[in-house]
Amino acid sequence: MPEQTTSSLARIRTIFERAITFVVMLAVVGAGSYVYYQVAYSKCRVPVKYSIGTIDPRFKISEEEVRAALADAESLWEDATGKNLFTYVEVAPFTVDFVYDERQQNTEEQHALIEVLDRKANMSESIRENYETLLGSYEDLKSSYEKKVVSYEKRLAAHNAEVEKWNAKGGAPEATYRALNETSTALNKESASLNEQAKQLNALAEQINQVGEKGNAVVNEYNSSVATFNRTYEHEDEFTQGDYTGDGIHVYQYDDATELRRVLAHELGHALSLDHVSDSQALMHAVMEGEYDALALRYDDIAEYRRVCGTK
Repeated sequence: MPEQTTSSLARIRTIFERAITFVVMLAVVGAGSYVYYQVAYSKCRVPVKYSIGTIDPRFKISEEEVRAALADAESLWEDATGKNLFTYVEVAPFTVDFVYDERQQNTEEQHALIEVLDRKANMSESIRENYETLLGSYEDLKSSYEKKVVSYEKRLAAHNAEVEKWNAKGGAPEATYRALNETSTALNKESASLNEQAKQLNALAEQINQVGEKGNAVVNEYNSSVATFNRTYEHEDEFTQGDYTGDGIHVYQYDDATELRRVLAHELGHALSLDHVSDSQALMHAVMEGEYDALALRYDDIAEYRRVCGTK
């Protein structure tokens, strides 16, 4: 193995945006870029034999899951080179350890806060959909009501004019009188029906207002939580995510399973004595930022392997 030295993988926290909308929504923050510190090692010696050391239970990851992650990290190098570069054994001087401290705790706290914000965002979206459904029903009922009112008022005006005409003549013939009474009764029934529809409109409007108030309250609560999140995590921190010390790998922090595999694969590269490369998308690049299309070696990674370990 190379002489005792340390290669550290550090994370720099930066801001990214997540947005949802009800009336006005703010942004959610949380993201990261990772900095690998470059060191030089002696010629690689393979296969590198390693075992799993201590896994702090607060990582909530089993030894089987760690074994699987390491196997995937190994295969990135071994599939690309066609070589047996790493061998897992039950006991070896070279160990992979998961060391839990404020770095992973900070990450878990951020994830928990983002889950809370996501739930509030989903609640806001549900309220918004309910609001729009009620508003659509209100507009349909209002349109129907207004058309009926216009029709009713025309017929009421015509009826009243007819009544006034016959009153001016001293009274209507019996048949006309009965017809006018029937029209009056029908108009009174229609008026009562319109009054009921008006009550329905008022009740629906009240319901819409209540849903709107609830939605605004959720939005305000969400925005307040976002502001708190931003104040807590908007500052830029640098901290070691993992390191290779020459006789082992320490993992301190990762966001998800894919990132864990990337951290392990990067440190395994250092275990092969590889240095950093210039391609910003490469596994062995000093800084890891943003999203990656796939977890795979790139040309610079392979070129660095061949430079250090040769092709045979």
